[in-house]
Amino acid sequence: MKTILIAISLVLTAFSAASHATEEKTIHGVIHFVGSINRAPCDYSTADWYLHSGRSDGSSPRSAGAVPASSGMCAGIADTSSISTYEVAASSSTAVRGRVVVVTFN
Repeated sequence: MKTILIAISLVLTAFSAASHATEEKTIHGVIHFVGSINRAPCDYSTADWYLHSGRSDGSSPRSAGAVPASSGMCAGIADTSSISTYEVAASSSTAVRGRVVVVTFN
């Protein structure tokens, strides 16, 4: 399941970069999963995900602060093995147009 999520996120990252480079408007898509989702992701703010960006093997960077405890009702930061972000820039400039957040749950 982890390999499938990583592959899907890479494809979406490439698709997002291409769409941002050629058009002024954002394109939204749908992700289809193979398998089952036992708990839906928790509703965290974008800032919370960015704080823990760089999380690897279940450990967040020191500067991120405390990891919110797992509630058992939803899948939160404590239930992830990695969180990373990638900047998406327009092809005509180096200005950041947006970011893609890739979360790998346990």
